[in-house]
Amino acid sequence: MWGYLWDAVVLTVALVWSVALTVTDLRERRLPDSLSLPAAAVVWLWCILDGRPWALTGALAWWALCAVPGMISPRLRIGGGDAKLSLSLGAVAAVSGGPVGWWIAVAVSSVITLCLAVVPCAALRCRAGLPHGPGMLTGTWFGVLLTM
Repeated sequence: MWGYLWDAVVLTVALVWSVALTVTDLRERRLPDSLSLPAAAVVWLWCILDGRPWALTGALAWWALCAVPGMISPRLRIGGGDAKLSLSLGAVAAVSGGPVGWWIAVAVSSVITLCLAVVPCAALRCRAGLPHGPGMLTGTWFGVLLTM
C-alpha cells in the first residue's frame, strides 16, 4: 500500500513541478534555476541510490543536444535553463523507458517546440526567445507514459 501512495506523491509533485515550469517558460521565456537545478540534483541522486547510474548518460546526452549547438554558433544557442532542465529530464526518460523512452522524449519535445515556433510564436511575434521547456516536459511525460 505504501508503495502506491509514495508513487502517487512523487507523480503529483512531478506534475505540479512540470506545470510550474511550463507556465513560467511560456510567460517569462525563462526557466528559473530554483526549479531546474534542485530537480536535477534530486534525479541524479535517485539514479545513483536506485542503482541506475547509467541513466545519467541520458541526462548528459540531452544536455549535449542543448549545449553543443550553441558552442558551434551563437545563432543555435538554446537557453541555459533549457540545458539545465535536460539534466533531469534526460535521466528520467532513460530510467523510465531506456533508450526507446529517451528517444521518444527527445523527438516529441522537438516536434512540440517546432509547433510552438511555427504557429503561436509567429502569431504572437515571439521576440524574447522560443520556450523549449513546455516541449521538453511534455515530450518526457509522453515518453515515460508510453514506455511504462
